Amino acid sequence: MSRFSDDECSCPYQYGCENTCRVYEFAWANYKRALDGRRGQKFLAEFIAALHALPQRRLIAGATCAEGEVCAIGAWAAYKSVQAGKAAGMAEAIYQLEAQEPGWRDEHGHVRAGEFGDYKDYYDLEDQRTADIGVRSGMVRVLALEVANHNDESWTGSPEQRWEQALQWAEGALHGNV
Repeated sequence: MSRFSDDECSCPYQYGCENTCRVYEFAWANYKRALDGRRGQKFLAEFIAALHALPQRRLIAGATCAEGEVCAIGAWAAYKSVQAGKAAGMAEAIYQLEAQEPGWRDEHGHVRAGEFGDYKDYYDLEDQRTADIGVRSGMVRVLALEVANHNDESWTGSPEQRWEQALQWAEGALHGNV
């Protein structure tokens, strides 16, 4: 006998859901365990420090780095690079990260990942690529994916507003309010 119920799903997407919501429930539970655990709490404290260490209180969306600015994962990776002694400061760490993960702004000011003018199907893999950068810097994958998703989907507005929202999320999660 399966531990999962064969009952129809009660989510708003019940027609055609095919138990997808259960997958999200499991993913959410894994995320909460990772966030509430010792490593997650350490990550949150360091993430707050990384946000404060940025040369400008701004977070971009759509790419890890672009024109000297970073997303939330980029801020974390740059901070960890400085901590490891691979860069003298955040500006140098961001420069090194951008050399590996370039980004650019289009004519409308939107940040694009990849080399200048590169419009290939980059966005389908961008969260995964960004999460990989976080994992290489010591972040738990489930947290890296969630932070990348928050950065591009949940935190909205200007880069300054995105920075504020990231800080509020991290401080709330550190105190168990997520």
